[in-house]
Amino acid sequence: MSIATNLQRLVTAKSDIADAITAKGGTVNSGDGFEEFPADILTIPAKRLIYGYHVNPSESDPAAAVTYVEDAVGMTPAKMGSASFSYGSWENAWFLPKPCMLKSDGTVDYYLDPNDYSKKADGTASDIANQNYDGNVMMEFPKIYIKRVPGSLDGERTVYIAQTNVDGMHLIKR
Repeated sequence: MSIATNLQRLVTAKSDIADAITAKGGTVNSGDGFEEFPADILTIPAKRLIYGYHVNPSESDPAAAVTYVEDAVGMTPAKMGSASFSYGSWENAWFLPKPCMLKSDGTVDYYLDPNDYSKKADGTASDIANQNYDGNVMMEFPKIYIKRVPGSLDGERTVYIAQTNVDGMHLIKR
């Protein structure tokens, strides 16, 4: 292939990459090239997860009174049995608090096994009993946005939970 052909292929590839970044919601400045594309890719917004549920107070069956909406459709509810708790589909939900070891400078050192704080999340031993550890065990509560939409019946509502402000959601500070 000639140099001109290869150069044209590079120009086309550059344009195609820029178009792909902007099609995904990212930002590409007019003079950006291959060197700037990694930073441009980071401007692509992450998928917005919006979990939601609807409460119908006129439904007498508790299992049918709450239905999931948005990205929660199809998820299995969490529930408490007579002797144990089941997370259902929610065990790894981003909005649940996570036990962690927090350094005295305020940074998370590592996460703990939520069922056994004597272990790190990876199964190795934690510093929970180490009196010389430069920090403390804490619960990390993520920032969440919530929107409550009342229904026409008394007690009817739809609640949306997201990681980012979507459609005027309110930030919940924990």
